[in-house]
Amino acid sequence: MLNDPLLNMTLELYGLNCKDIDEYSLQPIDKKHGHWQLNVRLKAEYSPCPVCRQENPRIFGYYTSVVKVNLMEHITMEICVKRRRYRCRCCHKTWTENNPFVFKGQQISYGTVINILEELKNPEVTYKSLGKRFNVSPTTIQNLIDTHLDLPEKRPLPEFLLIDEVYAFRDSESGYVCVLMDGDTGIPIDVLPSRRKEYLSRFLARYSPEERKKVKYFCSDMYQPYQDIAQLKFPWAIRAIDRFHVFQDFLRMTYVTTRNGKSYWKTRRLNSSLIENKNRVIQTLKRNANGFTNWDRFRSRILYVLDPDVTFTIPSNPREERNRNSGTQKDESQNELKK
Repeated sequence: MLNDPLLNMTLELYGLNCKDIDEYSLQPIDKKHGHWQLNVRLKAEYSPCPVCRQENPRIFGYYTSVVKVNLMEHITMEICVKRRRYRCRCCHKTWTENNPFVFKGQQISYGTVINILEELKNPEVTYKSLGKRFNVSPTTIQNLIDTHLDLPEKRPLPEFLLIDEVYAFRDSESGYVCVLMDGDTGIPIDVLPSRRKEYLSRFLARYSPEERKKVKYFCSDMYQPYQDIAQLKFPWAIRAIDRFHVFQDFLRMTYVTTRNGKSYWKTRRLNSSLIENKNRVIQTLKRNANGFTNWDRFRSRILYVLDPDVTFTIPSNPREERNRNSGTQKDESQNELKK
């Protein structure tokens, strides 16, 4: 590695190493406030022509791209990348070499995207506050949510199914968000834009009878559509209802289990405190954002915040992929030599 901690930190953030650097200079813009400038030129890759695939293009000139990156809370790096312009010797097509610090066609860096997506896990964070912090527009952040969140298409139904609603999204049909949750783990199964019976019925129709039979306990308030759904979709399940619509250690059930020919009494507590806590998080999201108008994006943010298993994916840059493959091939070669 190069003898500069800031440079090494920057390269590691983008999956690069010192072998990718042709020349560089690092200088402070405002050292007191942690503002630095990195001027860098990467080693030439001489990729083939994107039109005719002719190898060995010639360098036609240089183009400088500027990217601002928040490396740490108090360190901002302005990266000036000197990129080569290539020209095909055969068809004379010109193109610019890849910039590994940004997404193709954008000025937002890989590191900034990762930081923004990680910050969005916090329900207190808003698009506006993130945009101000990372020097991007709220629309850009919304596009990142639409593009990079890796949401599960369909979660299996749990043994203990909790259903509740929270007043958080208003449209022409409903003002409630319906939350379906695993009562044991607190992980949301999904959220729906309405608590109406037809919405619930349409959602549960995605599950086969065999999948629905996994549900042994069904907890909800006394809202009639919930009771209709329980009877229609889960007639075998034990149902628990609280007359005050707030589940706080509301019901204790006792049943018998048999093991090795002997009977044992086992007590299970059905508790909705998990879903009530999640509802407060949803209300926090709505309050801090002054409401949402796009249901799909609101749903994505809810599931992203509430489900610790939901993460994001971003495309790897070509140099990082090349370095990873190079390292894998090197390890394989060493293993062959050991054999």
